[in-house]
Amino acid sequence: ESGHLALQMRNLNLSEIAQFLVGEFEVPAEVGKVSLTCRVQPGCVLQADRIQMERLLSNLISNALKYTPHGGSVHVSLEPDGDFVRLSVR
Repeated sequence: ESGHLALQMRNLNLSEIAQFLVGEFEVPAEVGKVSLTCRVQPGCVLQADRIQMERLLSNLISNALKYTPHGGSVHVSLEPDGDFVRLSVR
């Protein structure tokens, strides 16, 4: 109501979330004739709001599939990077 988003910050295993969401996009990728691959390092844990991280990653994957031509490929990768986690959707 106040225009502020109340984040629920928790330890999240982003590796599990990324693998699950990539699985959710397998059918749309097949329909669009786009190769969807995923390379996720296990144990990428960070403090974040689960709903917002799922929304972010879903949006990135969805847009990548939407704007990749037939026969193209989308690759999702996730790896620890010091105190951070490096996420790439290309």
